[in-house]
Order: sequence, then structure tokens, then C-alpha cells
Amino acid sequence: MIMIAVAIRYELRLPGVTSLKEKRRIVRHIVDGLSSRFRIAIAEVGENDIHQRAQVGVAIVSRTAFGADKVAHQVEKFIEATHGVEILGRHRSYIEED
Repeated sequence: MIMIAVAIRYELRLPGVTSLKEKRRIVRHIVDGLSSRFRIAIAEVGENDIHQRAQVGVAIVSRTAFGADKVAHQVEKFIEATHGVEILGRHRSYIEED
């Protein structure tokens, strides 16, 4: 059986955020929303003390590359649809094992 694992780190910009409390609310919305919709692991992984920046890490495991890419696409669409969030960059890592 083949296993595909994808790890994605999103670099986010949160324009207009003026406090860490407001930033945490937005990041919590993303983390909670994605974890309730998909069977993925997700966490804030960096830029913890900067008001208008965040890094979110996502891990997806699937039996097919198509399945992993489909979930990754849906994750990105969710993040893009979150009001007040811009994706500045993303870094993907793949692992494939038999």
C-alpha cells in the first residue's frame, strides 16, 4: 500500500490587525475551521509575536497523490476565503512510501 504525506507551511499576512489578541482570534478560526472540516493536522508554527504575520503548518496523509493534492487545494481555498488574511507564500514537502 502506498502512503503520501504532504506538509505545507503557509506564510500569512494579516493586514489591519492591531493586537496579538485579534491575531490569535483569526489564526484560531483558521485552525479550528480546517481541523473540523478535514482530517488533517494543523498548528500555528511561527511568527507568534508579530501582529500582522502568521505561519500555519498543515500535514495531510493520503493513499494517493491526487487525494492529498485535492485536500491541499481545499485547505488553501479555505485560508484564502478567510477575511483579512493574505497568503504570502507556501512551502510544500512530499513523502511517498510503499
